[in-house]
Amino acid sequence: MQLPSLIPDGFCLDCRACCVFEGAVSPWRPKITAAEKQSLDPAMIAADGYISAAPAGEVYPCVCLNTCDHACQIYLQRPFECRLYPFVLVRRENKLMLAAHLACPYIQANRGTKSFAEYAEKLRQALRQEAAREILNANPQLAGDYPADQNALEDLFLLSGGNA
Repeated sequence: MQLPSLIPDGFCLDCRACCVFEGAVSPWRPKITAAEKQSLDPAMIAADGYISAAPAGEVYPCVCLNTCDHACQIYLQRPFECRLYPFVLVRRENKLMLAAHLACPYIQANRGTKSFAEYAEKLRQALRQEAAREILNANPQLAGDYPADQNALEDLFLLSGGNA
């Protein structure tokens, strides 16, 4: 499924803030769908259903990340959650929400702008399409259990439950 892109080409390659985690077991690692589990190399998938992260000094980069140039080695086949990032799915009580990860420098610089609001609306429309609904309904594990730190995420809109 294609998702609209917010971040300009090249920005992520220069930033180097994502795809590197503080530990091998991090809630920020991408979770994979059942379909992705069938198509990805099993060595990339951790037992907990997330993409694996391997130690590199004091950090744990995603096993799909080329740490020399910060490019994704499976970019064209990257998981749904990677295509969605810097937005993440979160469960708030019985509601599925889309939130922005505030650690992303692009989000920090553009949050509150007209272009950000326009993108959020495009993303809302894309995630309400039948193909996206099928992915979300078949893969409830995509809604993350992220740290309770209120400064990490900003809820953008409701996807299901309540008055979605």
